[in-house]
Amino acid sequence: MSSEALMQENQRSMFEMFYERVYSTAYMIIKDSHLAQDITQETFMKAFAQIHTLHDDSKLGAWLQSIAARTSLDYLRKRNRWNDIASEDTVLDMELAKDFDSRLSVEQKVELKIIVDEIYTYLKKLKPEYQKVIILKYIHHMKNAEIAAATNANESTVKTRLKRAKAILRQSMGTCRDEETER
Repeated sequence: MSSEALMQENQRSMFEMFYERVYSTAYMIIKDSHLAQDITQETFMKAFAQIHTLHDDSKLGAWLQSIAARTSLDYLRKRNRWNDIASEDTVLDMELAKDFDSRLSVEQKVELKIIVDEIYTYLKKLKPEYQKVIILKYIHHMKNAEIAAATNANESTVKTRLKRAKAILRQSMGTCRDEETER
């Protein structure tokens, strides 16, 4: 096998292994399936051109997500759509469907869906940078270091944003529940 054929096979394997992760990162930010596919392709083209700069192969997934996030954000900046970032119903619904246990009754699934919808409503009210870290942490199950790489922030900033976002969610959800109790 020639070195060119070997390189193409490695690229194909990398694409197949990380496509879904890169696509979901782009979709979470862009909120358009066609544009997310375009950004996914652009991400892999950038990655293939710069693969020599990656020094730790174990960080390939986070590195690709970082490229996808930056490419998506660049696209949004060009379109002046920054405030529409993150938290799309479809992404949450996909993750919710993955997490449903087949042993749950229909009533339990409906109750869980109502709770998730309520959380989503409050999530949409957060600042974009808080929405993003919450979604990456709890929907995409990324580690703080991966979130830092994907958002081009340092890890302490990610921790601070997570802490503040959770506090705001707790406060706003608690306030709402208190109001409902008073009625």
